[in-house]
Amino acid sequence: MTDEYKTIDPDTLDPRDAYRLNISLLVPRPIAWVTSIGPDGVFNCAPFSFFMGVSSSPPVIAFAVGDRRTGPKDTARHIEAHPEFTVNICSEALGSKMVQSSADYPTGVSEFSEVGLTPVPSEVVKPPRIGGAPVQMECKLHHLFKVEDTSTTMILGRVVRYHIKNSVLDDKGELVDIRRLKPLGRLGGIQYCRINDIIELNRREI
Repeated sequence: MTDEYKTIDPDTLDPRDAYRLNISLLVPRPIAWVTSIGPDGVFNCAPFSFFMGVSSSPPVIAFAVGDRRTGPKDTARHIEAHPEFTVNICSEALGSKMVQSSADYPTGVSEFSEVGLTPVPSEVVKPPRIGGAPVQMECKLHHLFKVEDTSTTMILGRVVRYHIKNSVLDDKGELVDIRRLKPLGRLGGIQYCRINDIIELNRREI
């Protein structure tokens, strides 16, 4: 078989097939394990893998929340109503609970209690951090908007506190050591990945 290209017009795909294609090729993706607080005070947490950094100074991160068939997910509704949240990095050790927290629980049910997670009080924002997560970021809403012609809400948050386990910092205690952090990455379908092999590629000095 020759290594030729298959050309796809995305306008010919139904939404489910378009989603499956995108998550199979946009890999690996970091996972934002987001906590928010509902109008009844119930803590919510859910993972999102359309997640990225936007700015370092000030620190701004972004993640996308797709609607369910019945409308916006709790995370988007909660943050729009109460503009604070936390983003937690999921390690290999917490992978099973992270996946369980993505289930379609009824509104008003806390994933913390359903999955067996421990909420840890935040310093600046009301939503709690996820106990045990090696990196936890407290965020205040920077911008929230519906992406035109999609069923997706884009949420940008300004990080107001970083909480990083000493055990995942480098020997100088300054930066996160990826080998110690052991984050999970999202692939397609039910697939995730570990970071087991790291290469270094330096830019040629000009």
